[in-house]
Amino acid sequence: MIRLEFTPLGAYRLFALPMRELTNQVVRLDSVLGPETDALVERLAATPDGDARFDLLDAVLLGWLARGPRPRSTAYGACWPPRPARSPSSASPRR
Repeated sequence: MIRLEFTPLGAYRLFALPMRELTNQVVRLDSVLGPETDALVERLAATPDGDARFDLLDAVLLGWLARGPRPRSTAYGACWPPRPARSPSSASPRR
């Protein structure tokens, strides 16, 4: 199982829903992103290496974020600075 947590801005851009609909909720990804999550789950299951699974998940989520709505104010995005890119040498094992 993979658990994902998003900043409010990231969740808004990914799910295109008012955050009040997701606050304090645990939801299945397919209930908010639709049937394309089935293909992602199949691809993740077919990927034997853990690091490769996370790389795949990062790439897919970044693509979905790029399609999502943008906040009206650029000041809002400044509240959550971008996460630094991880380098292979500094990556710690994920579980």
